[in-house]
Amino acid sequence: MPELPEVLHFKHYVESTSLNQSIGKAEILSDKVISNTTAEDFSKFLKGQTFKSASNYGKYLFLHSTGDRDLVMHFGMTGQPVYFKNEHKQPDYARAIFHFENGFKLAFNCARMLGKLELIEDKKAFIQNKELGPDISSDYFDEETFLELVNSRRGMIKSSLMDQNLMAGIGNECSDEILFQARMHPKKKVNELNEDELRNLYDKIDMVVKTKLDCLDHDKELPDSFILKDRNEGADCPDCDGTIAKITVGGRSGYFCPQCQHK
Repeated sequence: MPELPEVLHFKHYVESTSLNQSIGKAEILSDKVISNTTAEDFSKFLKGQTFKSASNYGKYLFLHSTGDRDLVMHFGMTGQPVYFKNEHKQPDYARAIFHFENGFKLAFNCARMLGKLELIEDKKAFIQNKELGPDISSDYFDEETFLELVNSRRGMIKSSLMDQNLMAGIGNECSDEILFQARMHPKKKVNELNEDELRNLYDKIDMVVKTKLDCLDHDKELPDSFILKDRNEGADCPDCDGTIAKITVGGRSGYFCPQCQHK
C-alpha cells in the first residue's frame, strides 16, 4: 500500500505535471472509486477549474482547486497518478481521468479499486473527521512531539507506528524498515522502551522516509542495508548471517531479523 514516501512522491509528480491546467472534463470510469458524490456532480464541480497546488497528510494526497472543492486521493493498495497525452499511453487500470484543455490527462490508476477519490470543502475538517494523528512529514512532528505521543502507549511498537490515529503516514512496509534500522523487535512493548531507544526510533522514522522518498523521486534502488530490498521470509538479512522471518503483529504480517531484532 502506498505510504507516506509514496504519497510525497506522488505529490512531487503531480506538482511537476498537472498544476495550472484547466480541466475540460473529469471522466469517472468506475463509480467504485468515488466516495461522497455522483460521477455527474464530480465532473460538474471540477469542470473549468485547475489544480493550483498539492499537499499531503499521512497517506492522503490533496489537490487544491480554484473552485470550492478540493480533490482527495487515497491510493488503497495499488493506486497512483499517471500523467499522459496519447491514448496508447493510458494506463491499464484508469478509474478516473482528468482531461486538461491542453490535451494532456491525469489518470487515477488503481488495479484493485481499493483507492478512493473524494471532493471536500475543507482539508482541516477532513483530517479531524478521520481522526488522524500528526503527519510525520510535517514541521511540527519533531522529536519531542513523538515522545509525547508514545509516552502513554502500552501496546506493541509496530502497531503503534502504524496507528494512523496516533501518527499519520507509516504503514506496514515502513514500520518494518524503521524497526529493522532501529534493531528493535516488532512486538516490543512501547512502555518497555527507554528514552534513548525512543529518540533513536524517531531518527530512524525520519531517515527511512527521506531515504525511500529520495529513491522514488530519483528512480534509484533502495540501499543494500534496507530490509525492504528483499522483504521476504527466508531472505538474507542485510546486516548479519541470519534470515528474515515473518511475524504477525496486531493481525498484520510483518518481517524482521530475529538475530538483529531481539525481543
